[in-house]
Amino acid sequence: MSRLLACLLAVAGLLGTVPATPAVADDRDECTRSSWRSTLHKPEKWIIKRESDFSPTAANPTSSAFGLGQLIHANRRRYAPQVGADPAGEGYHTGTTDPCEQLRMMRLYIEDRYGSPKKAKKFWKHHQWY
Repeated sequence: MSRLLACLLAVAGLLGTVPATPAVADDRDECTRSSWRSTLHKPEKWIIKRESDFSPTAANPTSSAFGLGQLIHANRRRYAPQVGADPAGEGYHTGTTDPCEQLRMMRLYIEDRYGSPKKAKKFWKHHQWY
């Protein structure tokens, strides 16, 4: 169920509680530069291993893909303001090397494009990218 639909149902009194925002907010308190790996779910580990080998400074020499999830520049511009990596919304400071910010951006991307890390992993297995 979409977050908007859940909110509308909650306002109308047809749903008891509104579910938390998926995957992104749940790691804000526990994710640190030294403990970010412990916040990963199995499909996220699988994808990150193949995309960047767990390096937040991994850069693709043939594209703008960068970081743990190898998000291209357009996606980093889109998600950076939402995770606090670009608070001014200027769009050019999206090459953050903070693994927690990268992980949050990756989770937003996965949620928007695939709906879940499991579905993103399934797509990756079929196409060798996600």
